[in-house]
Amino acid sequence: MQASDVNPPVHVEVKYKSRIAAALLAMVGGSFGLHRFFLGQWWGVGYLLFCWTLIPAVIGIIEGIVFLASDQQQWNNKYNQGRQLGNESGGVLVALLLLPLMGLPMLGVLAAIALPAYQTYTLKANAAMGHSQAQLVKQQVATYVAKYHALPKDNEALGVDRYQDSPVIALLDVYNGRIRVEFTPSSKVEGSLIYQVDVVGDQLVWDCRGSTVKPDYLPKECW
Repeated sequence: MQASDVNPPVHVEVKYKSRIAAALLAMVGGSFGLHRFFLGQWWGVGYLLFCWTLIPAVIGIIEGIVFLASDQQQWNNKYNQGRQLGNESGGVLVALLLLPLMGLPMLGVLAAIALPAYQTYTLKANAAMGHSQAQLVKQQVATYVAKYHALPKDNEALGVDRYQDSPVIALLDVYNGRIRVEFTPSSKVEGSLIYQVDVVGDQLVWDCRGSTVKPDYLPKECW
């Protein structure tokens, strides 16, 4: 027999299948059998048939954990025809998968603290807008009194719109010098700011302690 009659060995190229990559696909895409297709196993179609249930997802997570716990040598013998490319460590993958789970309770705590604080800040800011608008009207009242030596009877006498075009202030009412500010529903501020006035000599003395807005959101001078 001549050497030429001997068939040369056939080299079949083996595509290396990473244990860590398979574990990640199992945990993330187990519902669709991505890890099985990655490993060249056609029966991953079975995962697709039941992907609308939680069963493939649970199985995928379990299989991902099994992959991570597998011995590297045994893995390579089973999926890579014994080919060795070092020992893959799943520590980083486990950390990446656990980090969001560990962070969820912390996010919940932060949300529980931040949301009420933000709502309180918003309510105080909206109430402060009503207070600032009342300060402008108080100046107009002072100008009116200096000119006519009497308190303005209503909004028309003072030239102030009763209904405000504002996302926060719904009503700004003037009655015999008294100022009342009511808020829109979208402002979330309940109650009214009420400013009573007394004329003491040439001075106007204002008192807003009769306001019905919650004390937490009132300006300091109204406490």
